[in-house]
Amino acid sequence: MSCTSALQVVLAISLLVWSSRANTVDTCAYLDNFDLSAALNSELSITSIPDLDGKLNRCLCVSGISDFINQNTLATQAVSTTSMSRVVEAIAEMIESTSSHESCTYPDNSQASCTQNNVCGYTVYISPTTFCYFC
Repeated sequence: MSCTSALQVVLAISLLVWSSRANTVDTCAYLDNFDLSAALNSELSITSIPDLDGKLNRCLCVSGISDFINQNTLATQAVSTTSMSRVVEAIAEMIESTSSHESCTYPDNSQASCTQNNVCGYTVYISPTTFCYFC
């Protein structure tokens, strides 16, 4: 093992011990073949979101809803029809009502890395150029 690798292992272990004192909690779920347009129309009591062909097959955490809205055409249209806060609330409700949802706890300096096989996965950042994946 090189000196750099050994240092990274020591830093990762130190970070795990240190980070166990302060955690972030999030709710995440894998949305399997999820009809977003129908769900948004139903949750928001509107009918103006078009039923575009395609279903969501992705993992999503409550903490990532704003980024998701900015990247998803249907969610963006829902915001223009209602409001950002209503769409965020509706998507959070969808995540929390999905059978695959889990309450996830992450150490400080980490970011949710939700996947189909591990909705509570995360990435811990040791420095701006070094990171470790924990599954």
